Amino acid sequence: EGEVQFNDLSIHTYGNDDWYRFHIDSAGREGHYVEIDFDHRRGDLDLALYDSTGSILSSSNGVSNRERISLAGLPAGDYYVWVGGFLGAINPSYRLSFAAPQATTQDFTEAAAPPYDLGKRQGTSIVTGLSIHDSSDIDWFQFELTGTGGGQHAVTVDHNAAVGLLDAVLFDSNGVYLGQASGSARYSQSAGAANEIPLAGLEPGVYLLGVYSAEGDPNPQYELRFDAPGGVLAGDYLESNNSSAAATDLGAVHGLETWTDPTRPLSIHDATDTDWYEFELTQTANVGHFAAIAFDHQRGDLDLRLYRQTTGGAAESVSIRASESVNHVERVSLDALQAGHYYLQVVGNNNATNPVYGLIINAPGGDRFENNNTRDRATELGRTTIDANGQRILGPLTGAELWTNLSLHADDGDPNNGTGPDVDWYEIDLAEDAG
Repeated sequence: EGEVQFNDLSIHTYGNDDWYRFHIDSAGREGHYVEIDFDHRRGDLDLALYDSTGSILSSSNGVSNRERISLAGLPAGDYYVWVGGFLGAINPSYRLSFAAPQATTQDFTEAAAPPYDLGKRQGTSIVTGLSIHDSSDIDWFQFELTGTGGGQHAVTVDHNAAVGLLDAVLFDSNGVYLGQASGSARYSQSAGAANEIPLAGLEPGVYLLGVYSAEGDPNPQYELRFDAPGGVLAGDYLESNNSSAAATDLGAVHGLETWTDPTRPLSIHDATDTDWYEFELTQTANVGHFAAIAFDHQRGDLDLRLYRQTTGGAAESVSIRASESVNHVERVSLDALQAGHYYLQVVGNNNATNPVYGLIINAPGGDRFENNNTRDRATELGRTTIDANGQRILGPLTGAELWTNLSLHADDGDPNNGTGPDVDWYEIDLAEDAG
């Protein structure tokens, strides 16, 4: 169940075939698969799937470094996987991976109360003012889909994981288990979590959703977000940045910076959507510097393109670098690009959509707290509050705080002025003695 990998497998002699047996507890859906990864140059491998009677269901016989077979539509039960060399080929190393339906970890056979009927859900809609008040509390909701779910459709539980981690489970109208979302798997450094259950492949009808505490802690506030078939899907929080003229200005980027908050995901929400970003390099980049997007390719194939800025401030008409693969990450190198302004464009391949992607840029230079390379230049950390006049006040640290996207860079030069082997210093003020 879930995602499982088996590494360092091999087809070591002529005619050596590998067989595997596996079981799924519930029906397979879009995004569930079995696959093998290998170096095709060392020997071409093929993949086949059989049912419990030995009848072949599907096969994958390509000429790339991966063979994959979808488990969508397969009922719960036992299955067999065959891995063999094409025309007797051998290969000293391959990896076998499963993305299978996940079994529920709790007994939901008895609900404490009838579900709350949310009615028909179309497009993007948000239900607010929800809470899990104690460890035994389970919130049940009933909702109806009016169309068949696609890769861009999901129901998401947005909450503060630092207060109380939440999970969710989904059933159809007959009580058949369909899937589960774990908040712990999507925990973010910003102390937020956005655990989601994909709706891909679900037919029109009524469904039952349960939300509960993952670790027994209450949570006084969470929201449900539906991205459902029909209606209009909302864009991400940086819309509308659909042209270079309306590009989101990321400013000067130093070191590794990410835009990957799961509670506010970036997205290509419809076939006409394209996201543009402008950023500045403050010095010449080298081979280790890049821009990238990360996403689930099964939910929609995205591409990434890099453009120079013209003297007039717009993006050039032709990209200078692009990444248009069929992987979960698209990455363009910034190597040898001089200091200046550039544009990134994220677009769906063949009008594909995808509800969640993250943007990553690794640029030359230190992080936003530089120059803090000596004790006397230490960055003062504390809890920021706003006074009655709207002024920011830096106070003592209390509770848990996180500062992300920091880096230790290693440019040549003088370590005392921020251009040498990097050391970061921080100063903190405690409100009371630590226990």
